[in-house]
Amino acid sequence: MPTDLSFTNSSTANQHNWVLAKGGDDVAARVDEAATTAGPDAGYLPTGEDVAAGMKVLNPGENGTATVPALPAGTYTYLCTVPGHYAAGMKGTLTIQ
Repeated sequence: MPTDLSFTNSSTANQHNWVLAKGGDDVAARVDEAATTAGPDAGYLPTGEDVAAGMKVLNPGENGTATVPALPAGTYTYLCTVPGHYAAGMKGTLTIQ
């Protein structure tokens, strides 16, 4: 069953987004590269088989929602694909049981 996740960009200066990779850090690295290729017009939101879900770039203080589809049990990496953010450590792990 899909689940909606709501976010608030609490930064006062930087844009951020949220992308869920269909795998771990190796897949997240490919997603980050694809986001750079997608560019600002696409909100650094890549598409393709490595992306499970994503949310557009949020300006400081802005709210957004991402719909995460039903996924098999496992561990997935989520990341911010604004250029330089993933490399700076803006990532985490989502575990589905």
